[in-house]
Amino acid sequence: MRCGWLAAVLWAAGAALAGPADEALQAGLAALRAGRAEAALAKLDAALAAEPEHLVARYWRARAEAELGRWQAAVDDLIAVVRGKPESVASWLDLGRAYQALGRGREARSAAEQVLALEPGNRDAKAVLKLLDAGAPAAAKPPRASEPSQPDIGWRMAVEPGGLRVADSSVGVESRQVYDYTFGAAPTDWEPLGGEWAITSRFACEPEWSFFGGQGRGICALWNKRLFTGDLAVEAYVSFKHGLPWADERWFYVPSDLDINLFSRRGDLSSGYSFIYSGLNGSTTMIRRGDKVLCATTDDRFRAPQFSDDNPLYQADEQGRPYGVFHRRWWRLEARRVGSRLIFLVDGEKALQADDPGPPADGQVALWTMGSGMMVARIRIAYEHEVVTLVPKVTAERPAALPDTG
Repeated sequence: MRCGWLAAVLWAAGAALAGPADEALQAGLAALRAGRAEAALAKLDAALAAEPEHLVARYWRARAEAELGRWQAAVDDLIAVVRGKPESVASWLDLGRAYQALGRGREARSAAEQVLALEPGNRDAKAVLKLLDAGAPAAAKPPRASEPSQPDIGWRMAVEPGGLRVADSSVGVESRQVYDYTFGAAPTDWEPLGGEWAITSRFACEPEWSFFGGQGRGICALWNKRLFTGDLAVEAYVSFKHGLPWADERWFYVPSDLDINLFSRRGDLSSGYSFIYSGLNGSTTMIRRGDKVLCATTDDRFRAPQFSDDNPLYQADEQGRPYGVFHRRWWRLEARRVGSRLIFLVDGEKALQADDPGPPADGQVALWTMGSGMMVARIRIAYEHEVVTLVPKVTAERPAALPDTG
């Protein structure tokens, strides 16, 4: 179940549900989508106590159990689900992942093969079989919450609303192949490599308005630790930091370089692709591969306002508020690679497009700026495949001697 070209599934939680277990099930789904697996499990237990044969509640209880690493309990629930709904691709796939997490390769293979019997082109099942053939354990983190209340249709699906009216919170779109970062907790998936990154104020005059951000006189870069391959899209909600200590004392900004890298090697921004917003001292927006500029624009619509442009900080916004054009603004930057096409969007409008058959088969995502400050409110990464690291990142060549405690 992927979003956009990675496939999206529309779910109507409540449209297909009936009976006394509804309220508990809805509460369990809400808790699971919020990342509170323990709370979700308690609600789903209550739903099944009220209606033991409720397959939707049992499926989601298995997902909550998997989030908590209770793989055998997840297997037991998923077996009950596929017995009642043998055509469910999602349930067979999750069962295969659970078996794989338990080291039960034969059962995992059987479940993945059942997925392919139902849906021959399923890439997730093929990935499970590839790992099994390699003799490697799966990184069996379950996909995030979405609602398989309708029969599985295929690995690609599009949804186009046409005047659909629904109650609040009754319709949503979720994807198992999207990482959504709002930096409300410790950013353990991210690694700063250059500059100073911390929870910091965006405005020098209002320190209580804090976000995650970085600043540096040179390269200031934030790297995602995960490794991706295939089609990839990164959506970043970013802005410039006010109050840089080395900036002009009048402006306190350096409105240059809000940049995204795709398919790069850790610490090397010259590898992979660079999607650069307002680079070259704020003059140019471009897509680069290494030192090669694949396409570029100096169109004012696709670069940050410069302070020589009639002092944009003193222009009022549509509500008549001063400083609105630049000072309060957030940008939505999207960097995409689909096949060999590279697309760069600024606030939803296509700024640049290029075609390039390279570069490497896999790589990492990075956000960065140069001699400036970048504030980050949210980042979403939608990916076709995530490469599972088979070699541990930390190894001990020899065990350390334990101290003699007497």
